[in-house]
Amino acid sequence: MATGGLSKYLFVAAIDIGTTYSGYAFASTKELKKVKDYGPTPIETIVWNSGSRSLLSSKAPTALLLKPDKTFQSFGYMAENDYSDLVSEEEDDEGHSYKDYYYFHRFKMDLHNNQSVRETSKMKDVTGKDLPTIDVFSHSIRFLKDQLYDTICTRKEIVRGELNEGDIQYVLTVPAVWDEKAKEFMQKAARNANIAEEHLMIITEPEAASLYCQHIDKDISLLNTYLMVDLGGVFDVTIIKKKSSEKQREVMEILPGTSGGNYVDHAFGQFLSDIVGTRNLDTFKDHYMEDNIDICRQFEGKKRCFAAGSKSNEKMVYISVPRALESLVKADRSLKGMDIAIKRSPYAQQISYVRHKLHIPESTFSGFFQPTIDCIITLTEKMFFGDNVIDAVVLVGGFAENTHVQTSFKEKFSRSRVFIPEEGTLAVLKGASAVIQI
Repeated sequence: MATGGLSKYLFVAAIDIGTTYSGYAFASTKELKKVKDYGPTPIETIVWNSGSRSLLSSKAPTALLLKPDKTFQSFGYMAENDYSDLVSEEEDDEGHSYKDYYYFHRFKMDLHNNQSVRETSKMKDVTGKDLPTIDVFSHSIRFLKDQLYDTICTRKEIVRGELNEGDIQYVLTVPAVWDEKAKEFMQKAARNANIAEEHLMIITEPEAASLYCQHIDKDISLLNTYLMVDLGGVFDVTIIKKKSSEKQREVMEILPGTSGGNYVDHAFGQFLSDIVGTRNLDTFKDHYMEDNIDICRQFEGKKRCFAAGSKSNEKMVYISVPRALESLVKADRSLKGMDIAIKRSPYAQQISYVRHKLHIPESTFSGFFQPTIDCIITLTEKMFFGDNVIDAVVLVGGFAENTHVQTSFKEKFSRSRVFIPEEGTLAVLKGASAVIQI
């Protein structure tokens, strides 16, 4: 297929390794050239299926599983499921236990604000084994790149082999706080994943999100200066200022990630620990990983769609408790079952347990969110101080899709305009995919 100049590319494809979820998006350059200002884009993504609880998402968990010889096993939901199966089995067909495998879960969390990540950096898997950080990223990028290639060929009815690597412009996203050396680290990881440097672009996450938002919403494009609040697994807020060109934006100031959606997950984990006891919960996580993944995915589904109602019409949120956790609590002589465990917990007057389900009032469930939301709002407010003249607040990221989060921001920043773009959870990916054209 044809090559030559920037127009040589047939497709633009973005890969985003996120703190909690990762994914890819793509568009044909031919279709991108037809795009008009302020409207839908031809950028495509896929839907990932967890395989349980019917949990569907536009990205996959940032989870990587490597075999004992450090070769690739699986990524995303499949990595979670495969590792869960390994934990349940004494050993695999070759006599290896799960501890011989390398499992990295939400591995970008520790690197999100680390400006000094380098080729020599190392990270530990969940069992404490070291591996070069660049290998973890290279395996992940290679998987997403190969999946991306297959998806393009399938959807565009292209025979595999006829689409060359030089026909695709790859775009990788990185945190805004990463320095040039850290970006070079990502470039090397991409090269290791067989992405040639001449076909690779690096763009920061807030720049990509800004490109998407200003295209999808005319009102955002007219703003001079606004706060880009990226609410993912961690939270970043960036001041975006219009440059001389109508479609160019400049990243002026960055407040790097702190609390975000992952901290809501931690709050739920603490809630369970307060009920069943830390020792029982740790045993459950270590020995019944499939059930632990199930309850975490339950919570993820509830978290996404949660919207607190009025106190006069409060509803319940239901979480099914796996039998394995019930058995551990029942075998605990100090608790002897879930009913007594709840009565002895700080939530005795709030929650109930009926037919293997926790019945959690909305007011209690919202408590998992509130400390994180309060922290995010307090830090966002700081960006209004000093010489900053802020026209609006723009919310993107998966956590920004939660109605409770949106309501809290609109109430707190009632004197400012708060924008919540359509498909904000994909703002970084879609902006990066259209970086050449938008």
